[in-house]
Formats: sequence, C-alpha cells, structure tokens
Amino acid sequence: MPLDVARAGVSAAHAKHQLVFAHPSNLEGVRVALDSGVDVLAHAPDTVEGVDDALLADLVAHHMSMIPTLKLFSEDSAILRIRAIVGKFHQLGGALIFGTDTGFVKDYDLTEEYRELALAGLSFKDVLAMLTTEPVKRFGLKDEGRIAPGLRADLTVLWADPSSQNLVAFKQVRYAIRGGRVIFDRSQANP
Repeated sequence: MPLDVARAGVSAAHAKHQLVFAHPSNLEGVRVALDSGVDVLAHAPDTVEGVDDALLADLVAHHMSMIPTLKLFSEDSAILRIRAIVGKFHQLGGALIFGTDTGFVKDYDLTEEYRELALAGLSFKDVLAMLTTEPVKRFGLKDEGRIAPGLRADLTVLWADPSSQNLVAFKQVRYAIRGGRVIFDRSQANP
C-alpha cells in the first residue's frame, strides 16, 4: 500500500479512537506500517529478508504490538527466522497479543500455535499475558484482565496448569465464564 494511503487510513481511524491493524508480509510492508503509525501487526512478516533487530527496535519504540500467528507459517521454509523475529521483538520489549488467522485458515486447532510460541522462546507467563493483559493494555480497557470483586468476571478455567505442563494446556478449557455465568462447561470429561 502506498505510504500516503496508509497514513490517511491510520489518521482517519485514530481520529475515531480506533486501533489500526496491518497484515504486512515483507520488509516494505512492515516499513509502511511503521511509517504510517499502524498500531498492531496482525502477524509476523513471513518474507524475512531485511527484517533486522534495528527495525524490530523501531517497532517497539513506536509502541507497535504484534500478533505472531506462527501456526500460519509453521510449514514455511523460513519458520526458524520468523520465530526468531517474534522472539527478538519480545526480548526488545515488544507487546505480543495472541491471535490466529481463523477464517483464513480452516484448521481451528491451536496446538501448533502454542508449540510454535514455545519454540520461539516464550514462556507460559508470556503467553498468559498475550491472552489477557496485553490485549487489555492495547485496547485501553480499564480494570480489565484482573480478578476482583465488582469486576466483570469473564474467566477461562483450564484443565491443567500450563506452568507445570506445556503451553498446549491453554487450549484445554474446562469452563468459560462471562459476567459471572458459566457459558461453557466441559467438566464432565477431560479433553
């Protein structure tokens, strides 16, 4: 996308207090996203030539977040470098948010995404933040991402502790609770 078009789009969205996501796949697209003021990269770049630590540091300095969507690239010949980009972005202080390209991808199983995040060097605490506090911060929500009396009470209860097993435990949901009401109950049988 031409930079002037991207800047106009970002400006219009920011004027309405909206976040702007971009789907760049290469160095040029990432630079357009950076120079136009995009807020979130919807996935890591999959054409990795020229994507270096200096560029990642610029993204972090401009408070850009990234949704890795590593599963999308797990069969790609550049997956090692794509994982390294995600890991370095995080090491530099970049905010990661969990997400998938569900809809584009027809496979809804998250096992591979969690496996790839672990291979990128992310811990269960990192992934927990990606699922909870990082989106709260990015979307500017107040008092969200905490459990306390009087708050919304939207919770997900897992079957296993991801800190003692592996990141795949995040996909093994036992209960989903919204507004203090159980809306999903898989308590009768362990998945």
